[in-house]
Formats: sequence, structure tokens, C-alpha cells
Amino acid sequence: LALVRSLGEHRAVVVPKKYFAIAQVMVLILQDITGNFDAEIAATEGKAAPNNLRSNVRIESVILDLGWPEFRPLRPAEKNEFIRDVLRDLSVDLPNMPDDSGRQLVEVEYQNTSADRAFSFLDALIDSWKDEVLRRQLQKEQKELLETIEQIDRNAKDLASYREKENQLRVDNAIPPPRQTALGRNDPEHPVFVRQATVENQIVVLTDEIEERTSELERLREMRDLLPVYVDPADLDLGTVQSAEIERIDQRIEKLRMEILEGRWGPEHSERKSREREIKSLRTQREIALSQVEGTVFERLDEQKHPDRLALTREIDTKAIELRQQQLRLAQRKETRLTLNQRAQGIQEAYKQLEELAELKQELAASNQTLVLKKNKLEIQVKMLDGPQGDPFEELRKPAVPGKATSPNPWIISIGSILFGLAIGLGLAILL
Repeated sequence: LALVRSLGEHRAVVVPKKYFAIAQVMVLILQDITGNFDAEIAATEGKAAPNNLRSNVRIESVILDLGWPEFRPLRPAEKNEFIRDVLRDLSVDLPNMPDDSGRQLVEVEYQNTSADRAFSFLDALIDSWKDEVLRRQLQKEQKELLETIEQIDRNAKDLASYREKENQLRVDNAIPPPRQTALGRNDPEHPVFVRQATVENQIVVLTDEIEERTSELERLREMRDLLPVYVDPADLDLGTVQSAEIERIDQRIEKLRMEILEGRWGPEHSERKSREREIKSLRTQREIALSQVEGTVFERLDEQKHPDRLALTREIDTKAIELRQQQLRLAQRKETRLTLNQRAQGIQEAYKQLEELAELKQELAASNQTLVLKKNKLEIQVKMLDGPQGDPFEELRKPAVPGKATSPNPWIISIGSILFGLAIGLGLAILL
């Protein structure tokens, strides 16, 4: 029993003592601190704390900053083994927290044979972690702020470009500036559209007048065609007896004329056309017969053309000239309409582009309002993150230099050795 006890006490004295440094850090939601930040940082940074604190890169960086002399001359493989030994003495725990607590507790323990080294390492490790998180969050916010400012600048350039395009469209297409009305800013009617409506109305009026004048000319020509070319020989004092053949032809012509008047047929009626052809043929026969009459009679007949027919002919000629002038004016209006239609298409396309530019300007204005608000918010966030207000860490228990070793415990080893010796003695007594 005494031998077992002495061995236990020897182990408690000879085995190197370990000093534990302990830290407790509460990671808060930044939103709780500033009212503006990402509410997920506690879950993100708190849950990721074990990986971040126990990363080889961070451990090596802390050791180098502390200047542990035995570490720097080691080869890479030896350094990795050294870091693994450190990690065996380092533990990071995340106690369970309510889901709606908005925070995460991180408990970190590190043990070392040197009390000062246990404290300095844990303190430097916690500071390195906190600095890295804050720096990363600050860089993230600064990057987003810079991108927002750049986007605002791009929007300003785009807005200036849209305004320049709008002004150029108005100049190229002679579009007047918009007018302010009770319903807002509206573009006045373009002069080309006004001119287009005027020309279209003129074309309609000219077309109606030409149709009326054409119908009137056809009616006058029909009336003229019903009149004889020459005065009836019976009304002339020829001094000679007309031939019986001429009288017969005249009677037949007069009969056919009366039939046309009584029949009241239209210009395209077959009966009317048939009689008009016969009248034309009879007049040809009459002229042949007249050529056989005495020369003085022929000359006198030639001088005595029917006065009503001559008057109608003069009226028809006058109206035909007027009709031709109206047709020329109509052709000119149609050419003008074609030109105006082509211009109107270009102007309508310009108006469409102006509407698109107006929509783009409105979208940019709305986007700029959002971006300016975001910029102001990010500036506040960056300012807070760069100061104490942006610190999401609350150290509930800061690392301290351990006052005494916690491993191995001599009293526990001694009591354990006595109990172990008693058990062996009792066992031997029973066996023997």
C-alpha cells in the first residue's frame, strides 16, 4: 500500500504540470448593436468560431507573433507537428443557445506547461480572431459602399447620356420641348402631324370636287353630242333647193334624237349607244350628200355651225382646263402626303425612343434614390464598424494568467493511489 501511494505521489510531482487559460466570448448580432447590420453574423461567425480559431494558419500566425523561440527554426513538417500538439491542447466549444437569442457563446480553453504562455497564446488567439472578423466585415461593407458609389456614378453618366440623346432626337426631328400641364409634362402635337391632317383633308375635298366636275363634264358632253354640228339647212336662206337625200337624213337624225330623249337611257345603255352610232353614221352620210350640193351651199353650211354646240364646247373646254388644274393640285397634295407620311414615320419612331428614354430616366431616378439611401446606410455602417460601436464581441470572461496548475492534481492522485493499494491488498488477502 505504501509502495503504490509513493508511486502515485511520485507521478504527481514528476509529470509536467498544465496550466489552463479560459475565455468566454459572446458573439452578438450586429443589428442589435447598430440597428443596421446583417442579422446573420452571430450565426455565421459564432458557428464558424471553432474552425476559425483552430485553423493552422491562425495558430501559426499567433505563434510567430508571440515569438516562441523553439518554433521558428523548425522545418515545415516539424512545424505542422508542433501545431498539431498545440491544437490538442486547444478546445473551442459552442454551448447551445436559443434560436431566437440573437447571439452565440464561444468558450475557448488552452492548456500549457507555462502559465504565462497559456495566457498569452489564448489572449493573442482571441484578439486575432476578433480582428479578422471585424476586418472582414469592414472590408465587406467598404467594398459594397465603393460598388454603390460607382453604380451611382455610372447612373449619373447614363442619365447624362439619355438626356443628350433626348435633346439630339428633338433637334433632329424638330420636336418641340414638352409643356407642363395639369396632367404633367406632355409633348405638344408635332407640326408635321398638323400639316399631315391638313393635307389629308385637302385631298378629300379635291377628290370630291374632281368627281363632281368630271360628272358635270360628262353631262355637258352628252348635251353637246345631242346637238347638230351645223345649223339646219331649213333655217338658212340658201337660195337653192336642198336635195331629197339630205332632207331624209335630217329627218332620220331628228327621229333618232327624239327617241333618245324620250327613252331617257343612261350613257351606257345599249339602245342609246345604238342610236348614237346610227346618228353618227347618218351625219357622215349627210356630209357626203352635202358635198354633192352646189359649192356655195357647202361653204355657207360650213360657216353656220350650231351656236348652242359652240357655246357648250367653249364651256366644256373651260371646265376641262379647271379639271386638269384640280387634278394637278391633287397629284401635288398626294406627293406632299407621301413625303409627310415618311417624315411622320421617322417622328413617330423618335417619339417612341423619347418614351423609352423617359422610362429609362425614371428607372434611373428610382434606382438612384435607392442607391443613395443604401450609400448613406453603408457609410454609417462603415463608420460604426470602424469604431467601438461596431464590435459584435462581448468578452464575458477574458483570458488571465492561471494562478496554479490544474493538471496533474496531487491530491486526486494520492487518494487514488491509496484506494488502488487498498484494493490490491484486499484482493491478495482473499486469494491467499
